[in-house]
Amino acid sequence: MPTFKKIGKKGQEKWTVVFDLPGHTVRKQKRLSGFDTKQEANLEYVSFVANYKPEEIQITTNSDDELLFENAANRYLMNAMREMKESSFITIKIKFTKYILPHFKGSKIPTIGANNILEFYKFVERLKMAFATKEYIQKLLNTFFNYLIGINLIKINPCKKVPMIKNREIKKDIQIWTTEEFKTFINSVDRILYKVLFSFLFLTGCRKGEALALTWKDIVGNIVKIRKTLFHHSLKNDYKITTPKSIYSNRDILMPNDLQVLLCELKEYYREFDLFSEDNFIFGNLKPLNSTLVRDAMRRYCKKSKIKIIRVHDLRHSHASLLISLGSDILTVARRLGHADVKMTLNRYAHLMPNKQLEIVNKLDNII
Repeated sequence: MPTFKKIGKKGQEKWTVVFDLPGHTVRKQKRLSGFDTKQEANLEYVSFVANYKPEEIQITTNSDDELLFENAANRYLMNAMREMKESSFITIKIKFTKYILPHFKGSKIPTIGANNILEFYKFVERLKMAFATKEYIQKLLNTFFNYLIGINLIKINPCKKVPMIKNREIKKDIQIWTTEEFKTFINSVDRILYKVLFSFLFLTGCRKGEALALTWKDIVGNIVKIRKTLFHHSLKNDYKITTPKSIYSNRDILMPNDLQVLLCELKEYYREFDLFSEDNFIFGNLKPLNSTLVRDAMRRYCKKSKIKIIRVHDLRHSHASLLISLGSDILTVARRLGHADVKMTLNRYAHLMPNKQLEIVNKLDNII
């Protein structure tokens, strides 16, 4: 875990961060310094770790032991830790160690064939979880064996011979609030912090992590600059500021006047505290709000307002629905949401688009 400190002469202090270098069996530390704010130090730390590759990775297994599934798994996870964002790596590690590793532990990699994979798929199919999670676990196992091919441990991926589980779930509609439902909800919110946060999410379509990572410096007039996101580390109960979900998530979002007024009210509220700074988080001040607290607050105010309970992320879907209902084209919606391409937006929200067939047919009738 990184350690942040302010060092230097009074009035000229700079932030420094000290942390352990990943991927080494012997502890090695690195210091980065000279930052004006803690957020800048944290961003540089995250970037450094994400791109860091140790000169050598020491594998403690011998040529026979490395064929054991658990040893190959450790090697794969070590590689994933170096190559991925921490949030992605933690998801992989949890799923791999909870579902895949116990099933294959003790097996030799070359002995795992199609029948073993099929048996595992049947086990996954019986699990009481969403199909998307089951599919993720299957793809993770497939990726693991592809990795083993890449390091010349095997020549054939046994997953290729087994069909994946079919989705037998009935697709659920996206949960959204109408403008009227949101107004009823927000009128029940009696804390300025949550009132502004939920309004911000509904009126900008930001992801929760993007909003929680914002500082006051990220607001310029009526523009909010999305350049980072917040990741809450569920295993360590702390947080990190990291790069957004993708390069397309970097965007500038224009805000309506009413939202700017609310943000000003929140800022004035924070100014009553001695430690207020433009570097502080908009939603949380010295520390960002915890994701669990945000979720619990939303459920609490849903019950208070007697509005149907939706997820915090569904405020993003509600914003997309609002844009479409106001006549926004799909490209504008995609850019405002920070989607990688329009196809992603269409796949998710096409059913909300107005049916233009009647309009087209009427125009065709006028041709002849």
